Amino acid sequence: MPHSSGGGSGGGGGGGGFHGGSSSHSHSGTSSYTPTYRYSRTPFVGAMCYVYYAHGEPQLIYSNDKPTKSFKAYWISLIVKLIILIIPLFIIIFTSFHFPKKLNTNYNTEIIIADNIDVLSDEEETKLKQTFASFFDKTGITPAVVTTDDYTYTLEDYAYNYYVKNFNDEKHWLIAYYYNNERDIWQFEGMQGDDTDTILYSDITTEFNKTIYNDLNSKEKVGIAIDNAFNVITPKLMKNYYKVETPAIIFTVIWAAIFISLIVGDSIALFNKYRLKDATPVKDQTKLVLKKCPYCDTPYYAGTIKRCHSCNAVLEDDDPFASSENNEQ
Repeated sequence: MPHSSGGGSGGGGGGGGFHGGSSSHSHSGTSSYTPTYRYSRTPFVGAMCYVYYAHGEPQLIYSNDKPTKSFKAYWISLIVKLIILIIPLFIIIFTSFHFPKKLNTNYNTEIIIADNIDVLSDEEETKLKQTFASFFDKTGITPAVVTTDDYTYTLEDYAYNYYVKNFNDEKHWLIAYYYNNERDIWQFEGMQGDDTDTILYSDITTEFNKTIYNDLNSKEKVGIAIDNAFNVITPKLMKNYYKVETPAIIFTVIWAAIFISLIVGDSIALFNKYRLKDATPVKDQTKLVLKKCPYCDTPYYAGTIKRCHSCNAVLEDDDPFASSENNEQ
């Protein structure tokens, strides 16, 4: 479907200005990350207490996860997300090279200048037709102009409706111009077909809009302003260029934010799983007894390890959990 190539407004003693267009293509992505397991330094419902050793000290952690020795699936998931994260970067790099080609002219290429409010002189219309013909010969895009004082819709909506009613293709570039004689305000809006995007990219249409705006703001005639804008951009068309469009940047930022959050979540989960790898479950925290190794004075919880985690000496002490485990059996 056609989309705005930008426009501008002014007059009436007010401000005004010009603006860029909008892309006809949009991307969206939604995702959510809900951790299956939870890890905490404080107890929570459904959690088991575990003891593990790090930095020479016994540590307590609460989790609804269970210790595992296999991390292959978790590493594969993390690596896959990292690969997916960088895919848009390669897409942007390769799709930002543009090699414009003249459009196939197998459509109705009649040039339309519909001056409904008589703001174009005969000389201006003749000059515009000549300029439009040269533009068409170079690009295959058919320009059109329509003028109106009808403000039932926004000018962008007016231009869109006019385009879809009059052109059954995506190869036209319509310039709509509005003028209110009573208030002496004017506005213009471009509407381009999707097939014109690689030729009429944002830098080109921005320069086009700026030229028209500056001319109209300087009280130049409408036809002369439009003609000047076409003459400014036409020599710059059909050249190879590299351009990263704003929608692609926005999509990449959103994509990156989603997958970075997933990767961070997976990394934290993997870190916690490594902490639980050799952890000992504690079913009754009231029986935890903090002791010290008789050989190196390193602290540990009795019954949670058989050898000192520092000097590897055998620890010969009673298991405070043995009686409760036997009773459960």
